[in-house]
Amino acid sequence: MKLCLLCDLHLPFDRRAPQYRVLEWAIADVKKQNPDAILFAGDAAADGSLESYRFFLAQMRALGLPFFYIPGNSDLRDVRSRDAIFADASPIVSALGAIRIFALNDADGTFSDEALAALEGARAGDVVFMHHPTACHPKEIQVRFAEWKARHSGVRVFYAHEHFFAEDGDFASLPALDPDKCIGEEPALLYYDTETGSCTRTHFSCPLPEDFFAHLGISAYRPLSQIPFAASRGLCHLELRPNVRELPEKELFALVSSFREQGGKTLSVHLPDVFCQNGEVALGDGYEALVALGVRLGASRFIQHVPQVSVGTVRENASVLDEIALRIADALSVVPYACTVAVENMHMTAGETVDCRRFGYTPEETLAFMRAVAAKTKHKVGINLDVGHARNNAPFSQKYQIGTWFSMLGEHIVSYHLHQVTREGAHFENHTAFSSLYGELISLASFFCSWADGTLPRVPCILEMRPEDAYATTLDTFS
Repeated sequence: MKLCLLCDLHLPFDRRAPQYRVLEWAIADVKKQNPDAILFAGDAAADGSLESYRFFLAQMRALGLPFFYIPGNSDLRDVRSRDAIFADASPIVSALGAIRIFALNDADGTFSDEALAALEGARAGDVVFMHHPTACHPKEIQVRFAEWKARHSGVRVFYAHEHFFAEDGDFASLPALDPDKCIGEEPALLYYDTETGSCTRTHFSCPLPEDFFAHLGISAYRPLSQIPFAASRGLCHLELRPNVRELPEKELFALVSSFREQGGKTLSVHLPDVFCQNGEVALGDGYEALVALGVRLGASRFIQHVPQVSVGTVRENASVLDEIALRIADALSVVPYACTVAVENMHMTAGETVDCRRFGYTPEETLAFMRAVAAKTKHKVGINLDVGHARNNAPFSQKYQIGTWFSMLGEHIVSYHLHQVTREGAHFENHTAFSSLYGELISLASFFCSWADGTLPRVPCILEMRPEDAYATTLDTFS
């Protein structure tokens, strides 16, 4: 008997997002593989949307195969729908031919006594699936589950939530379907043969695009070493930061000229922040001098963060965005109109809350500021999408996944900032290297498939990484 196991799709509200293309592929693959049953181990919806959850279930049921399912933790994120979704799960025990399927609904992080009691009836060859690995359960439940497993060898246990495939005896972690979060490989379905006990995977193909390198560049945090590095590695795009004003202009011009002579195509300048406090708009230190320097260097793009203004201020007075945009437009009036102005999204930081934070952490807010700037200048104005900022942005990252930023902003994107986000305990560190195409916190699968299908425009992709060896590490990973 062949079982198809899937999990961790995290469908967002926007059906143009790449998660829905992966779902279409998964349905086609199931039809091709023709398993005897489908087991879904949770996280159909990104943020607890009942509509997304029920849409997924309807798609699975339409296949006409025996279908067993439980929710996951992300399916319970909306308090308005969590009880309905939690209760709407397959029975704990179901017969399937000569075996039994145990659906352990642990979406809230634990097992019920009823589920643990039902497990006592399991025998070798039966299949158990749940959302969380046992390490996520309360200590008492971990002990009881381990004691049960010691008495029931040969019962296969599958779990989701970790987003990568691994096997350890009778236990297996399921690969993720979400192209934003699949770790170590492209999104995958797992097929389990109950007769042989073997697992195989099929993958949604989204490799690094062949033309990706033709659009790659770096942001030069260390201009003296990194501008020559960009030239030596044949990169097409270079971004300068405000610290270039500290260099002798003659030396800076020589470095940029060498970059261009060795194939460099475009030069961007990342401008300082713009502030608005107590109704007063102020440019960051050296703003106008950096604009003038960029003009002399022949920069073709100027990148501007969303402003340092509170979301509360904008809600109380929407015209403040126009005032900030006008100040920026005045400062950029010396820039040739053929140049592009790119507005960059920002992210939640420690101490901020949803209602007490800086403006510009959602696609809608970023677009609002982009449009305000576009209305005040004759330059082309678009979005510089920072993919890492979109990911390191809880709780907004639950609703606005990376793929949702792609689908909502794709037509406005004029450049990208790419960097990994790493986890150190409870802390997330931005601007780190990619050591894998499909990393723990940012998997590039959704970027690659959206690039390939035209959802994302082929515009400069600027690596923006702070550690000294990060660019070399990343380019080696991409090669």
